[in-house]
Amino acid sequence: MPHRCSRTRGMLWPTVGVEEEYFLARPGSRTLAPGGTRVVKRAAAVLGPLVDGEFTECQVEVRTPPCLGLDELHGRLVRARAAVVRAAEAEKLRVLPSGTPPQAVPDRAPVTDEPRYRTAAERFRGMTERYLVCASHTHVHLPDPEAAVLVSNHLRPWLPALVAMAANSPFCEGRDTGYASWRAIARLPFPVLGSPPYYRSLKHYRQLTSAMYEGGLLRAGGEVSASHAPPVGRPRTTLSRTPPRWPPHRPSPCGPLEGNGSWPVTLPSTRDEELAPRTGGAGRRTPWRCAMLAR
Repeated sequence: MPHRCSRTRGMLWPTVGVEEEYFLARPGSRTLAPGGTRVVKRAAAVLGPLVDGEFTECQVEVRTPPCLGLDELHGRLVRARAAVVRAAEAEKLRVLPSGTPPQAVPDRAPVTDEPRYRTAAERFRGMTERYLVCASHTHVHLPDPEAAVLVSNHLRPWLPALVAMAANSPFCEGRDTGYASWRAIARLPFPVLGSPPYYRSLKHYRQLTSAMYEGGLLRAGGEVSASHAPPVGRPRTTLSRTPPRWPPHRPSPCGPLEGNGSWPVTLPSTRDEELAPRTGGAGRRTPWRCAMLAR
């Protein structure tokens, strides 16, 4: 569905969309269980293309269409969460909203039989064997790709606050990691995850993504799956965080901050040619320190 924008009192407001990923677990034990393909098939009867599989068969993903306001977004999320919960229960499974699996995973989770997931498993090999994380992605539509790149630069200094506010994965495979957000740490070994670099311009962004593609780090037409990133060829910016831990009927408190709330501050700054601070290498490490200190 194409993104739209609305205009209120002279201010251009973007559409906002959300994707949420969940683990599938056995009732009672909360250990991960495969069944993503079956759950997606059931939930699709209600959600259509707004439900999909994820990297492993122990995961599912729901998404909303582009929404013009938080009330519409909330309603769409409630509907999507309820549909996937019912579908999982029909398969004698439970939906587990967590950034990492809290209980031990005895066997390697089977990779979902989709080309992009098979390619990732072949490319990164052993790095993906125990890579079990879920996320919530907030997509904010922007007027053009150049604006998306500039907004990405302005968001970089706020990553520590976003990591701290959204952290909910201190446990992983039956152990206390000592971090508030182990998901943030588990992503570090991958070359296209984590905090994105400072982009001097849209041309610079395209040069970097082209180099990653030529080096085999990025699939053709793929996206840089950083904590926030302007997707290739699309006028929007995306923020990635840990999935919500509250009941399906309650909205995320980070939603307004990551969606409409950042628009009237960030975009005028970019249009006024106000340069975003260059936090450098130390700044890129700060969010991951915050993953521990937020606890």
